Amino acid sequence: AAAPRPLQLRLAPGQEFRVRKVVEQTLTQQAGGEPTVGRTRLELWLAVRVEEGASDGHQRLRIEYRRVRYLHDVPGEWFEFDPANAGAPVPLVALPYRGLVGNGFSLWIDPDHRIHEVIGFREFLERCVRDVPGPQRAAVLAQFAELADSAEIANIIDDGIGLLPGVSAKQPEVGDSWTRERRLGRALPLHVTSRCTLTELTDEAAEISLAGHVAPATTLEPVGLGSDERAGLRVSARGGPSSGHCTIDRRTGLPLRSTIERHVEMLVEPPAVPPFV
Repeated sequence: AAAPRPLQLRLAPGQEFRVRKVVEQTLTQQAGGEPTVGRTRLELWLAVRVEEGASDGHQRLRIEYRRVRYLHDVPGEWFEFDPANAGAPVPLVALPYRGLVGNGFSLWIDPDHRIHEVIGFREFLERCVRDVPGPQRAAVLAQFAELADSAEIANIIDDGIGLLPGVSAKQPEVGDSWTRERRLGRALPLHVTSRCTLTELTDEAAEISLAGHVAPATTLEPVGLGSDERAGLRVSARGGPSSGHCTIDRRTGLPLRSTIERHVEMLVEPPAVPPFV
């Protein structure tokens, strides 16, 4: 009988696969009175192509954005960006999403399915904000870089390919668990630990469940959010739980479906007011 396929990534240079990624965020703010709720939804259609492989097990992938849709609904501000609505005005904050279409970068992943090196990311970001007027470009670039780093790059790998056990690890059997760790964000780095458990294994697919937590974190220096009114805020994350489920195609090691939920309680402190003299 043929040996069972190990649970790992098996791709050849030239292979391309499509990914549809949805990032939904709900922010509930409590500041004395009734809580206010804001929501955003980002839909991305991507093509991921294997550019080359190295003898040591590293692989270089090309990430290209083909289509994007963004919905922004926070108290006092609502808009939707969809290239299908060609005549609709595009708000300043949505201009980088228009710059995503037809844009991309490359990255190397190591044999343990982690990002080893990102290539051309700065140039990718600059192309995203090329339509932003000059005076606002630096602030928009800084905000978009934080989003792209935390929500777009790592999640493409870590919420799918990155859940696989390392090639040097023992191949899991149903019921076995292993741990994966990652970091989210730049301004407020969040450390996420996930315990992956193999719940089902067939010749076609592997089912993996996730349970973990986000560790508490605090900005070491006040964080400027792009306006004088918000500059100097101090942000702390008190942590929270995370959970999810992923279905892996055993032929390729690619995720067929992956859903991750994280809940984080955060505290925003205004800058200290100097005493009156």
